[in-house]
Order: sequence, then C-alpha cells, then structure tokens
Amino acid sequence: PGAWYSVIGNGKTITASTCGSPTGLDTQISVLTSESLCIDGNDDFCSGKSQVAWSSNADEIYYVHVHGKDGAEGTF
Repeated sequence: PGAWYSVIGNGKTITASTCGSPTGLDTQISVLTSESLCIDGNDDFCSGKSQVAWSSNADEIYYVHVHGKDGAEGTF
C-alpha cells in the first residue's frame, strides 16, 4: 500500500516530505526515475516522518512513493 506521485525535474533540488503531517503514521519515501532506478529514500527523518531531497535533472520525470513503514496504512 501507498501513494505514488510524479514530478517533473526543473534542474534544482526537489524535496518530498511528510514531516508536516499531523497524523501518527510512520512513513517512508522512495524516489525513482522513469527507468525505475531508486535514487533516494528515507525513513524517520523527523520523528517517524520522512523527507527526501534530490538534485533533479530538467524535464526528467521522477516518481515518489509514500507508504507506511512495514506495510502500515493510514493518512499522511
């Protein structure tokens, strides 16, 4: 379970974060390229929440997978 998001790179640093989320769900974030290569991931950046920042390439599509740790489900 989890949610997938896509973002187009702009040549600058992009940040995906659940740190401002008011829920208690322990999250994990994975960032993949359009070729399904995992370029970064995080678990527990800020009290059970996650954050990933990466240098993007202009016009490249990135996929961000946000999910609960160990298959946990909930709102983030």
